[in-house]
Amino acid sequence: MVVFSGELPASAATILIDDFITPQSISVTASTPTGSSIVSAPEALGGERDMKLALTSGFTSLTLSSNPFGGELLVHDSGATVKGISSTIWDGPDGSDDVDYDGLGGVDIGTGNNAFLLSGVVADLSGTISLIVYDASDASGQKWSQADFSLPGTVLAPTELQIPFTDFNFHGSGGAVDFTNVGAIELQIENITTGSLDVILHSVSVVPEPSSLWLALTGWGSLLLIKRR
Repeated sequence: MVVFSGELPASAATILIDDFITPQSISVTASTPTGSSIVSAPEALGGERDMKLALTSGFTSLTLSSNPFGGELLVHDSGATVKGISSTIWDGPDGSDDVDYDGLGGVDIGTGNNAFLLSGVVADLSGTISLIVYDASDASGQKWSQADFSLPGTVLAPTELQIPFTDFNFHGSGGAVDFTNVGAIELQIENITTGSLDVILHSVSVVPEPSSLWLALTGWGSLLLIKRR
């Protein structure tokens, strides 16, 4: 169950994946449809953030930025007509845009926690977000788990998106990830329409899943989203 809510409780057990302080930006067009960027980012898990873009159709541009306006944000920005995918990768200081599947060295994000939290999410059009977590025991990258879910296109005010570990229902040929032995984490944002999709988020972290009291929130923010394969 993927849950949008107005606010979720903080916890001392929270593990920050990234809050996008270090500036970084990459843009691709139809003439140069793929690209990547690597920066040292002390605030990011593993100390480095990799970005990759692939424009699959359209004639304008697709951009992915961290802290583009002097604000601590991740911004996926596509022009009209564009379809494409952005990837933000945390896999340790490997200096490469290829995923280092054991680059985080088996970090434990599972003890005391059972959900990812994307905070400050805004999405003006429909799109898809995927989280992929790789197990450090398999350097070939075949042991992973993935959660896919759809943005409704009406998230016009910053809100929180919680993704329980139990929603990671798709697995690699090597089996499911052990969340206490993580080698890399990847966040993908995909345009599923040719509109000008803007997705903004403030941070990515791992948290204890909130109680049922917090899930019983009122207002438009309490949306249950249907995952897509």
